[in-house]
Formats: sequence, structure tokens, C-alpha cells
Amino acid sequence: MKMTKILSFVLVLVMLASCFSFVGCENKEEAIEIKLWVSTTEGVSDLFMEQVEAFKAANPSYEFTVTIETVSEGDAGTEVLKDVATAPDMYCFAQDQIARLVQGGALAPLGVNASATVTANNDAGSVGAATVGEKIYAYPMTSDNGYFLYYDSRYISDEQAKTWEGIVEACKAAGKKVAYNLGEAWRGSGFAFAQPVGGGAPLCTSTWTYSADGKNPIALNDTFNSDNGVIAMKALNALATSGVWVDSTAFTGTAAVVDGVWASANAQGEYGDYMKATKLPTFTVDGKTYQTGSFSGYKLIGCKPQSNEKKAEICNALALYLTSEDAQLERYYEFGWGPSNNAAQGNQDVQGDPLLAALLEQNVYSVPQGVIPNDWWTEAVALYTACAEVGKTEADFRAALATYEEKVNAMIVK
Repeated sequence: MKMTKILSFVLVLVMLASCFSFVGCENKEEAIEIKLWVSTTEGVSDLFMEQVEAFKAANPSYEFTVTIETVSEGDAGTEVLKDVATAPDMYCFAQDQIARLVQGGALAPLGVNASATVTANNDAGSVGAATVGEKIYAYPMTSDNGYFLYYDSRYISDEQAKTWEGIVEACKAAGKKVAYNLGEAWRGSGFAFAQPVGGGAPLCTSTWTYSADGKNPIALNDTFNSDNGVIAMKALNALATSGVWVDSTAFTGTAAVVDGVWASANAQGEYGDYMKATKLPTFTVDGKTYQTGSFSGYKLIGCKPQSNEKKAEICNALALYLTSEDAQLERYYEFGWGPSNNAAQGNQDVQGDPLLAALLEQNVYSVPQGVIPNDWWTEAVALYTACAEVGKTEADFRAALATYEEKVNAMIVK
């Protein structure tokens, strides 16, 4: 009997000792594994892994492993929402997906300190793109998905490039064209989103609210069918009927083109050393001058909600690091990505990049692209195309705007 009690006591001691050993039982922490999706651009995953390793070296108290996979930022939101439970812990995505990602429970809101850091360190447009309601849900990574004006300084002076009227005059004198793709709603919406010079809200707005599952538009705040909408259509018509406009993004035969940083090789090939870039021009309607607006796009890093608090802490700390000044500058130098970080934007090389400088200048007058029904793009094109025709009157513009309003309101699911 005594021997049995002694053996039982020894067994208890052995179990307790194992629990407090390096290979313990209840106190042993679960290994933290993080999956991250990044751009499919060649070389991006390698640079991100280098940045992850640098973060780990700087934060030895965080013990975790990272697996990086490549998924297009444009497809990330759709893929994540297929199954949030098995989706990656962190992912890079385009900002137009943020509303449905929030509604689908795929993004964890930032804490107070992280929100303050993001707000202080990034440009207002990118912070706005990362915000839904009153909360920030993602970390800004780039501010470079927008468009501006390329022009050939042999034919268009810097002063003429400031206004559509000046550009039209210069193109007529040189026998050249100005390419502005009004038949594609993303670029063509620049006149609708124009702002009064000197300050003021955009002429028109079109903001959609989606159902909780992110599948259906359930409300719309659209002011296109208004006196301001008529102003925008008058400006669009003036350019379209100028005799020098082409509905294109091709540079051949042009002296000015509205496009983004991705068109730099084409611009350089046509304009050579005379290539210049600046924000979009102003225009004047009925004696009042407006700055042409634009859609802007941003890339973000999101973290999905976690039940493991330590894992959530590491994911958010890593996201802050991957969107820091140094990390954004590394990606600028490697891939030409335009930073959202204020300090990175102030970098001498970024400031000296004429295309990014033009884009950042235009972003001040841009509207972040939200979640928009596919059919909206079709109806916007129909509106712009109708108003671009020769001989249109104000009554015609109002009729086209009324038709547009009827069509877009029909997209709301009740």
C-alpha cells in the first residue's frame, strides 16, 4: 500500500515537472503561423519576405512564421470573401473592395493607437480610402492608381497646360490631338467630379451603400441630375466638340493625353525628352472656373479578425511595418509604386519623379473609388457619350441626366 502511494506521488511530480519544462503541456504556447497575400507583380513577394524578416529581426519577442502567396490586389477581396475562415491573415487589396470586406467580417478595425499612427503618417486620400464609417479598417500602402495630364512641351506651353481652353488652342495651332477617354467612365468622370477653383465640394457625387453581405446596392446618393451636372456636361461637350479631341489613350498624333503612370513608356516614346506631366487642367463654364477632378485608387493591407490576441497583435504590428516610410520607399525604388506615407512622398527622389509628382498633385482633387455596381459604369458611359455629341443644348443635357438618374436608381435592390 505504501509502495502504491509512493509511486502515485512520484507520477504526479513527473507530470508537474513536464508541464513546467521547455516542452510543457498546458503552458506551451501554440506556434503562430501567418499567411500573407501580396501582388502578383514579379519580385514583389521576394521583397515582402525580406521586409518580414527585417521586422522579425527588429522584434525578437514576436515568434511566428510567415507564408507569402501571390494574388492580384483586384481579386483579393473576392477570394477572401469566398471563405473568410480559411482566408489569409493579412492581404493586399484595392480600396474599392473595402466596404464589402468590412460587411463580410473580413477586416479587423485598427485600434486607437494604430489609427492615430496611420492618420498622422499617410495622405488624407489614402486614409479616407481605408475608412468605413468612423473606423479605419486597413493600412494604406500606395497612392498611385489615378490619372493626370501628359503633354508635349514642343507644342503646349506650361501655361497652356493649365487649362483645357489653352490645350485646345495649342493643339489647333500645332495640328495635334488631345486624347481623353470620355467613353470610359473611370477617366470620363473627371468633369463630374470637378471642384470650384478656390475650394468647394465636387460638382457631383455618386456614393453607393451595400447590403451587409456586400452583394447588393441598397441605397444611393447621386447628384448628377442637377444644375451642377449640367455644368459638368457643358464642359465635357466643349472639349468633345473642339475639333481636336479623340476618345482614346493612344499617344500617336497627340500633344496631350490623360492617363496614369503605367503609360510612361508610351508617352516617352511619342514625346521623348519633351514629355511633361501635371495635374488635370481647369475649365471655365458660364464665367466660373473649375478644377477637373478624377477617380483615385489606393492599395491597402488588411488584417482579418483573430481569436488569438497575440496573433492579432503581431499581424497589426507587421502591417504597420510593411506600410512604413522605409518599406514604402523600398517598393518605390524597386517597382515604382507611389507611396501613401507623407514622409516617403517628401523623399527627394519621389518629389523628383515628374509622374508621381503630377499624380500626387491631382490626388488632391480626386474622389476615392468606392464599391460601384458594374452597371453604373455602363450608364455613366452612355451619359458622357450622349453629351459629347455636336449640337447638344442645355435641354439635351438635362434630358440625358434625367435618363441616367432613372437608370442608376433602378440598380438599387429594395
